Amino acid sequence: MRKIIVLLLALTLLCGCAAQTQTETQTVTETETAAETAETIAVPTTPDVLEDMRSFTLPFMPDAGLNPFECGLTLNRGLMSLLYESLFVVNYHFQAEPQLCESFSVSTDGLTYTFHLMPDVLFWDGTPMTANDVVASIQAARMSRYYKIRLQNVVSCSAIDTLSVQIQLATSYENFALMMDIPIVKQSTVERNIPIGSGPYSYSAEKLVRNTNWWNTEPPAVDVEEIPLFVCKDYYELRDAFQYGSVDMVYCDPCSAASAGYRCDFEIWEVPTTIMQYIGFNYESGYFANETLRKAVTYGVDRDTIVSECYNGFANPSTLPCSPNSDLYDATLAKEYEFNVSLLAKAVSDSGVKTNPEYKDHTGILLVCNDEPGRAEAAEIIAQTLNDAGLNIVVRACDSSAFNMYLGSGEYDFYLSETRMTANFDLSQFFLEYGSLQIGSSKNENLASMCGSAFANSGNYYDLCRQVMGCGAICPISFKNYAAYVMRGKLTSLEPAVDAVFHLENTGRTLSDVDKTYEVREAEKAAAEAETAAQDEPEDWDENPDENWDEG
Repeated sequence: MRKIIVLLLALTLLCGCAAQTQTETQTVTETETAAETAETIAVPTTPDVLEDMRSFTLPFMPDAGLNPFECGLTLNRGLMSLLYESLFVVNYHFQAEPQLCESFSVSTDGLTYTFHLMPDVLFWDGTPMTANDVVASIQAARMSRYYKIRLQNVVSCSAIDTLSVQIQLATSYENFALMMDIPIVKQSTVERNIPIGSGPYSYSAEKLVRNTNWWNTEPPAVDVEEIPLFVCKDYYELRDAFQYGSVDMVYCDPCSAASAGYRCDFEIWEVPTTIMQYIGFNYESGYFANETLRKAVTYGVDRDTIVSECYNGFANPSTLPCSPNSDLYDATLAKEYEFNVSLLAKAVSDSGVKTNPEYKDHTGILLVCNDEPGRAEAAEIIAQTLNDAGLNIVVRACDSSAFNMYLGSGEYDFYLSETRMTANFDLSQFFLEYGSLQIGSSKNENLASMCGSAFANSGNYYDLCRQVMGCGAICPISFKNYAAYVMRGKLTSLEPAVDAVFHLENTGRTLSDVDKTYEVREAEKAAAEAETAAQDEPEDWDENPDENWDEG
């Protein structure tokens, strides 16, 4: 996990956590700025520092609540991994780690998942967690704006005994565990503003209190008896609270537009997200109805420069539509579509599109929301590179209301935006007829079908990425990181996971340890590969290589 240290009195930017967390696979227009950083250094463990770590205060905005199915406020969601736990956690490498799941099995057709829960897990109030609590939580998630897209293929969810839950799916999944980082709360409290959970802390009168019923024998990431909550009315108050030490940590989007200059001594831990920044196209426009020109754009995106200059490093440059930290990311394939001005110029020429200076009146409009400074700057960089290649691109920067209006009316050629994806990097919402990201007539039945194949077998994700990039369906730019700003010395280590800032380091259990059908699937896969190899073997092949050599 990358930790960034901001030196004392270095002018930095602390994000104002005003922006709501993006809903999965919904186009968003939140704003961004970034922070100046310095190299990692060791934190001294002097008696003063150790004493300082015995107190820890976090900010809280009560109006947004702490219901994990309803609250989208990034600041408050930072508290949730102290209060709630899930069947699995998605770690920094976008792998599912078991948390409340003791074991699970998958039917041969990949349509039925049976999860067996860890026994003896108690909620804050001392009542045991049962399958009914899990079912109620998943059903609440299916109805929520925050989680519903990832659960769109769930047909039913039911308790089959006290500690077993069965989920029926409409389409086959290989990695459905990645979708199950959904907080589990007590059934009778699922609709409360602050439901009862099973995490290392409980909520009590504007403070978090150590949960004496917690099942885990390991100490939590924040190992104190009580965590006072500093109630913030607005982001100005939050800024002052962090500046003057009233709070010890702020979890936020470090590129938020609501930012303020700071002169204080703190550390920053990067927190992974599935938020993809990308370029989408208007397939019906004069410019990007042309497939060759769509494909050309990827060569005109200097991702490293954009991440460095526009987002100050708080993102991972990504040529493919999945995080470079994920096992799904193929670096060799990605290299084929990297920034390359020579390939850009050739592709523009091959497209046959009229270019300037001959056709100055033929203008392509790049639409971007200027509520976000970083994204607007990125749009200008991309436009300049494309213009240098002979195109005539004009950036139309506007506020979020106008941005959405232009998207709806089709008055643009391509647009720059971001969206929160699922942890298996499902692209289907771009290509389904009524997909939430089906913008600019991007419906594509073939690509939607390939998304389904990637659900069933993640090995197909390579083919999906190759096809998406090969036809210029979308153009990825980067995957955003959030940040945990911590006053120096307050935390010695942190291993944030996706949507779980206070994630404990893996305690030894892996997905394969709890997947009871893993060995069966691997054996079947090996048998299939052996059969394919046998079929490919020449019938008259002799095992003596000298006799098989064709000198002609």
